Amino acid sequence: MSKRILDLHDELNQMPEFQLLEEIRHFGASITIFEGNYEQLKELLIIHNDPIKSQFLHSVRNREVLHAFQIEVIRLLHNYVAAAFSLVDHTRIHYRKLYLSNNRFPEYQTEIN
Repeated sequence: MSKRILDLHDELNQMPEFQLLEEIRHFGASITIFEGNYEQLKELLIIHNDPIKSQFLHSVRNREVLHAFQIEVIRLLHNYVAAAFSLVDHTRIHYRKLYLSNNRFPEYQTEIN
């Protein structure tokens, strides 16, 4: 019985529809990573731009805290930009695999150019 289940599982994994769903799930993961990086960066920038919330950063006694805060902003900015580039690359691959051959979204390449 368990051999049959494994065979069915393998058969399912080979189906083009299942592979398409997996491709879409992977693309969704790239979007989730991008959005998560955006939200984290936005939260820190909101603190930075709020005069009341950020006043502790500008005290002479808190130079180390300010420096650590700035490094964290840089780290999150880097992650956000890296996620954006990854999402662009993943979108191009996703488009080529799923839509180019059947001429879906013909305006995509025009927008890219």
